Amino acid sequence: MEKKALLSALAIEVERGKLFFPTSATATLQIKKMLEDTDCDLDAVTRLIQADPLLSVKIVAVANSVVFNRSGKKLPV
Repeated sequence: MEKKALLSALAIEVERGKLFFPTSATATLQIKKMLEDTDCDLDAVTRLIQADPLLSVKIVAVANSVVFNRSGKKLPV
């Protein structure tokens, strides 16, 4: 699909109110459950985080906060 056609299709979906971005609630609960296991697979947790763009951005924002990143070096989004 060409860029112009894709943008038009997205615009139509937005106008109709049918374009929804996935919420991170389900992924967050899955990640929380996985991290509660002392033998959790960090690669699996990483894949879950990467699968949810909203959650990924929030995690990077927290990682870049002064509380967790005292060096001041920003992580790329």
